[in-house]
Amino acid sequence: MASPLLVLDQVRKVYTRGRVVRRPTFTLEANLVIDRPAVIGVVGPNGAGKTTLFEMMTGSNAPSSGRVYVAGADIHKVKYRERDRLAIHYHQSYQVRRFRKLVPSILLEKSPTPAPVVHLFDEPQFNLQDGYIGFMLDFFRKLRAGWAARGGVPASDCRLAPGNPGRNR
Repeated sequence: MASPLLVLDQVRKVYTRGRVVRRPTFTLEANLVIDRPAVIGVVGPNGAGKTTLFEMMTGSNAPSSGRVYVAGADIHKVKYRERDRLAIHYHQSYQVRRFRKLVPSILLEKSPTPAPVVHLFDEPQFNLQDGYIGFMLDFFRKLRAGWAARGGVPASDCRLAPGNPGRNR
């Protein structure tokens, strides 16, 4: 049986303040399993942790505790430069934060997939008149159709054609 597409296993992120006495200023907790492709919305006010959650799901921000599995692989144990072969985070604002790399990449595993199997769009201002929303929804429909055409099994050589989201080569 195939691994679930995405698993957040008791994931927790805590940001703290203070040098001597560390006090939590923000805590995010998530625990979920997504077995197959789906379009899922994450909604919340500014500062609720949506972007932090996406960053943990794509491996750019390490959780304080818990594990994130994408296609059966712990994304935080995959080589830094190969994590986008499992999950990719599209930032509408194009502001990508950089995080410390705590483990030398040589000690990490290779990605089990050549192309992303999880696509996360970060849309800070949901506006139906914005063409970006239409692009996102169309992109997800095409990804879902491609997944269904392959019988629910991710293609090992699936790549998105540049300039034409959703069309497989």
